[in-house]
Order: sequence, then structure tokens, then C-alpha cells
Amino acid sequence: MKNIQGSIVALVTPFAEDGKVNFDMLGELLEFHVAHKTDGVLILGTTGESSTLSHNEDDEVVKYCVEKAPGASR
Repeated sequence: MKNIQGSIVALVTPFAEDGKVNFDMLGELLEFHVAHKTDGVLILGTTGESSTLSHNEDDEVVKYCVEKAPGASR
């Protein structure tokens, strides 16, 4: 296991008015943290949205974040 350290943010999952994940805003949040040198982001974690998402939606959020964030752990 890697030594986890630094600034790690529990990232919120943004939603559109229709209740679906707002991937455009999610991308903006990820880009903000990359630009500001955040060491890591925790997705679908302590902010509570994952309990309102289906397993397929969880998978879509994880896939999006891993593909979008440079240097993401795989």
C-alpha cells in the first residue's frame, strides 16, 4: 500500500436539476483540484451521495474520475 499523505478532498458529486450526475460540473471540480495541487480526491465517500446512486451510476462516476484526473491511481 502506498503511503497516503497530503491534501485529500472528499469531493461532492454534483447533480443536475433532473437528478442525474452533472458530469460537466464534476469535471470542473476535478480540474480545480488538479490546478490547485490537491494531492488526492475521495469520490463517492463521506459526502453521502453514493447512497442515492445506483451501482451503475457509481461505476460511471468512478470511471469518469479515473479517466479525467491526470495521474489517477488505477
